[in-house]
Amino acid sequence: MADGIGNEDLRTRDYSSDLKGFALQKYTLIEDLSIASTPGWVTSYYRETATALAASGTQRIRGGGRGSEFPTAKVTWALKNKLIESYRLKDFIPWEDHISDNIDVTGRTLLRIAEGVVKAQEDEIFQIMTVALAGTGLNSTTTTAVGGDQWDAPADAGDPPADLLDAMRLIAVAGFLEIYKGAGFLWINPYDYQSLLIWVYHKGAQAPKFAEMILADGRVQQTFMGLKVRVSNSVTVDYALVGISKTCGTWQELQPLQVYRKDEPGEHVEIKAFQYGATQLTTPTCMTLIDDLVT
Repeated sequence: MADGIGNEDLRTRDYSSDLKGFALQKYTLIEDLSIASTPGWVTSYYRETATALAASGTQRIRGGGRGSEFPTAKVTWALKNKLIESYRLKDFIPWEDHISDNIDVTGRTLLRIAEGVVKAQEDEIFQIMTVALAGTGLNSTTTTAVGGDQWDAPADAGDPPADLLDAMRLIAVAGFLEIYKGAGFLWINPYDYQSLLIWVYHKGAQAPKFAEMILADGRVQQTFMGLKVRVSNSVTVDYALVGISKTCGTWQELQPLQVYRKDEPGEHVEIKAFQYGATQLTTPTCMTLIDDLVT
């Protein structure tokens, strides 16, 4: 049967397209993960052992004798399994509100329902990538041990560039020198971002500068000390994460974000958003968790 103008499936496709475009603008942290599709509910991946390789037994990498056998070493990986998770949210709008309210209740609900699903995913990404702030397997550094004080300390007593450079050094020592070549990111909460901006402003010409670049989709990407700056409410205050984009982890996607609207004339409008996927921490040693940013 041919679809008419008022048919539900036509409206569903229109709203799904519009709202996915809106929601994509809300994604922040996921931009630094690799995206891979999966057909199954259980995903498996391998986490490479971070320890530097050494020759086995009594062999040596350096200084082998003439004609001697090559020393051997084994690269090892740990198999990890992760279940796909659902991210879902919906609301019902009474028909009276839909047709008569002074504000666009339906439009705003569509936006906020989609945003709620995206926020839940971003929260989970930060928790997985920092191992729930425990930092297990990641590099770690503390502001008071490097820069001397927290980022919001009075009289600009802290030293955010020193803390960031130490975080980058730890990543480079782990073998990821691309941290100095524009591949790095900085995840930070709005409060700690404000502290960083104030510190830079107060230091003036002595401080590193923020830079901006226009992306292909028209968005502005801010960088600081060569790190892509991602400001997100999903990042816990008092912490910042520095790492290598697309290397640190993967978002395994079973189904991308879908947003639907279903009208029941005279009764209600149902709005729902959902997606299915899982966050995988694949390379913890390419990240450094900075703590104690707040006094």
